[in-house]
Amino acid sequence: MPGGEQLPSIRDIFPDYFPLMEEPEKSYTDAAYARRKYGCDLCEKRFQRPSSLQAHMVSHTGERPHACPITNCTKRYSTRSNMKRHVASHSKIHRDSGLSTTSNSEPTMEAPGPSNGDEANKSSST
Repeated sequence: MPGGEQLPSIRDIFPDYFPLMEEPEKSYTDAAYARRKYGCDLCEKRFQRPSSLQAHMVSHTGERPHACPITNCTKRYSTRSNMKRHVASHSKIHRDSGLSTTSNSEPTMEAPGPSNGDEANKSSST
């Protein structure tokens, strides 16, 4: 500001809305950061557990170690949770198409039954 004047703080203007509070010794973010002992060598992210760091490293390598277990599906994922979500989508696809999944996750065709007597009569009358 010209002349070296300093503007009043918002706390000075509205003291009822902004009561004075003691500043914490350390902010939450500093304390949370300090608990993160495991640091990535490629970027500045830090993690509390070595397993979290290991999962993060995949973001740098592009590795996709988790393969879909469904036969003939070639999709792979960087995290197990993403792979499991994908596997669940197979179940939805099979339900929508009349396929079911057996215990070994191979799709099998369910025998369609007539929804009412009309369908059975149509096929036998031709």
